[in-house]
Amino acid sequence: ITISNIDKDGPVLDIKYSTESPTKENVTVTITVNKEIQDINTWTRVNEKTFTKTYSKNTTEKVTATDKVGNSTTETITINNIDKTAPVLNIKYSPEGVTKGDVTVTITSNEDIQDIATWTKVNARTFTKTYSKNTTEKVTATDKVGNSTTETITISNIDKDGPVLDIKYS
Repeated sequence: ITISNIDKDGPVLDIKYSTESPTKENVTVTITVNKEIQDINTWTRVNEKTFTKTYSKNTTEKVTATDKVGNSTTETITINNIDKTAPVLNIKYSPEGVTKGDVTVTITSNEDIQDIATWTKVNARTFTKTYSKNTTEKVTATDKVGNSTTETITISNIDKDGPVLDIKYS
């Protein structure tokens, strides 16, 4: 007697990510299997061979798919491309004290940021701008996925005017 209908193979999982590029959005993972399987805990069944799950933060977890006769396959899901944190800026003024010259402001970010209009790019995290008169302006730094931080730049230490004399004659 030959028995040929014994299934000892676990399901084959094809795992796809909605994006593998850096993003500030959630990432949806879709698992497609080669045969019908039981429900996967915490996953949404789309049809008999497709499941999805949406992640809002980076994580690594194991997922086990079990077919109808109990054969299992375990795969690892890794989400490491979600960035929902705005850049943190360090702002330095040079010089800091009263000056009759210009003041250069340097912005340094804790992560790569997009170009800032009217600022000079030193590298992916550092920008400078030189001011010749006192002013206040807002500057917005945006990281590569669109998270933004806005800071106020205040220049109040430039004094290019000579002293004003009040001369009185007797």
